[in-house]
Amino acid sequence: MADAAQLWEGNALKDAFVRLGLTDVAAREFMENGVTDVHQLRSLSTEALARLIKLIQRDRDGGAGLIIPFMSQEYIQAMLFWTHRKHSLGLPYDAVTFNRPDTIYWMEKRREQEEADEAAEDLIKAPEIFKKDTDWHVWSENMLTYTRSKQGKNNAAPLAYILREHNIPTPDMVFPNDFDEKIGRTMLAGPQYAADNATVYDLLKSLAGNGPLLPFIGPHEPTRNGRAAWKALKAYYEGDSMNSRMKNAAYNNLLKANYQGPRRNFEFSTYVTIHQKAHEELSRFGEPVAEMKKVRDFLDGITDPKCDSIKLTVMASPIYRTDFNEMVNYVTGAIDLLSKSKTSSTRQIAEISTNDTGRGGRSGGRGFYRGGSRIGYRGGRGGRGGGRGGGGRHNNVARSYSPQEWQALSAEERARVFQARERNRGGGGRYHQGGRNSQNISSIISHEQEEPLVTNDDVSAITSRTTAETTAGRTVDNC
Repeated sequence: MADAAQLWEGNALKDAFVRLGLTDVAAREFMENGVTDVHQLRSLSTEALARLIKLIQRDRDGGAGLIIPFMSQEYIQAMLFWTHRKHSLGLPYDAVTFNRPDTIYWMEKRREQEEADEAAEDLIKAPEIFKKDTDWHVWSENMLTYTRSKQGKNNAAPLAYILREHNIPTPDMVFPNDFDEKIGRTMLAGPQYAADNATVYDLLKSLAGNGPLLPFIGPHEPTRNGRAAWKALKAYYEGDSMNSRMKNAAYNNLLKANYQGPRRNFEFSTYVTIHQKAHEELSRFGEPVAEMKKVRDFLDGITDPKCDSIKLTVMASPIYRTDFNEMVNYVTGAIDLLSKSKTSSTRQIAEISTNDTGRGGRSGGRGFYRGGSRIGYRGGRGGRGGGRGGGGRHNNVARSYSPQEWQALSAEERARVFQARERNRGGGGRYHQGGRNSQNISSIISHEQEEPLVTNDDVSAITSRTTAETTAGRTVDNC
């Protein structure tokens, strides 16, 4: 017994176990079971260490057996986790330097790792299948983000360590947190690295489809070398030739971008996105665009005449003229207000036209028109006042007409419309007395034919004309 005790005297791992709360006898049992140094301890898994502790505590000679306190067991597990982490990062680890205060830190890290293992891994979706060369930068960033969320087999390091730039980390490298240190220091060697490397290759191949990535990935199929495939992609898509093409594409996008007003599948937000993406691309390639030029290019691409006043306001403001983001916020809000204002005005005009076709007084007699010309269709006999005829809207000759319909009417047909509307306005008011005589009607028709056709876009003209003619007692509802 004395010889066995002397055999392990001065052993660094045994002394570390004693510092963690084990008796000298219990610490020697680890030596007797073949765990004689920190490297052999590292070769164990968490489950294997738990089985060894249970074996040491078992009564083998009919006695009470050895007791290893619960917290000492936790300390040893923390020490095992420490050896795994240091080894995977390529950092030195020595049992002489491990003390009980270190166990508290590594117990916390071990618990964080267990919680991360149990967390859902589907919160971040994989990138879409790569289709266009111009999508490389956004796609590659999405790929890095996705691999950061996926744990590998190599000490549960994120798979992003396979895609990092450097091969061997240097001692002077500093990382902001443990997570990034795993990515930056995990060794690119060993069977666990080989498994992770193959996983990354399979991921790249699945996202390549039959697109432009496949020729660069295909040569690494026999070895399933994901890291080599990724480096081949970066060498091509981030080389000088491709960078030049991408810059030219960004400039062309800025030059071709054009906003002519709301169109199907091309709203103002789409125009804004084109400019923002182009600026990001040029900044990434070291050619950032000056703020004033951004604003000038943006305004030059807006050719909707309704936005002219908005553009003038921007150019008159020293803030909007020199700050692209502020300018975009202002123009977006102004165009929204312009769109809402146009919708409201159109609705008001429709209401005015509808009100003009209401029932007339009793003086109009029974329905007056049963013909089939352009201004009416055959309907039932009109009710009193000419406003109750059956057969739908087109039976009402005094109805509202669009500019195109009014332009198509002959002078005679327009005269009938005026006469019908005059009867609808019956009731003996001062504007009704005497009605319209043929001379007045002819002069109005002549005036209407000389006037230019009013379009629906000219909201203010339509509104002012309807108001003016109603006030004059002669509503000419020709739109």
